[in-house]
Amino acid sequence: MMLLPDDLRDCPPVRILDLPDAAAVNRALLPAYRDQVAAGVERRSHLFEGRYENIYIGRERLPAIEPVLRAACAMTARLHGGVPGDYRAGFWFNDMPPGSRTLPHTHDDDDELLSGVYYVEVPPDSGCLVLEEAEQRMVIRPLAGRMVFFAPETLHWVTPNLSGDSRLSIGINVGRFSQVGL
Repeated sequence: MMLLPDDLRDCPPVRILDLPDAAAVNRALLPAYRDQVAAGVERRSHLFEGRYENIYIGRERLPAIEPVLRAACAMTARLHGGVPGDYRAGFWFNDMPPGSRTLPHTHDDDDELLSGVYYVEVPPDSGCLVLEEAEQRMVIRPLAGRMVFFAPETLHWVTPNLSGDSRLSIGINVGRFSQVGL
């Protein structure tokens, strides 16, 4: 098992980006997310151990998410060519209360080019992202404001949240703008 150090940014197959001005983005994004959940989210999926892993809120209802999605499209353009406007990012929230985890899975269902996660709120000991590819396992500690990108076919999961608080992250898939399903 390999633990990626905090200063590692570009080690294929993983790319790590600390979002510029993440503190301000998260200060806007967290209450906007909570307001939308309180109002009734559009859709939830992946019921597991009594928790919906994916919470979908329309992009138009969350303007604070735009810097996150722009960064995901820019990273995709950097890795796959073109310009950020050639790409479209789909997203969902993962609100992990204490004791919850995510099972091993991939994101290679709809011709995505890049998958990732953005961390909004991260209490200590709230679980790590585990990526496994070609018999190499990487364990990444989450950090608020950090984006972790990987290939959609990479097997990944999240270890149990051992903290007393919820962790909030955003799952992201990026594909060509013309692709359907994102």
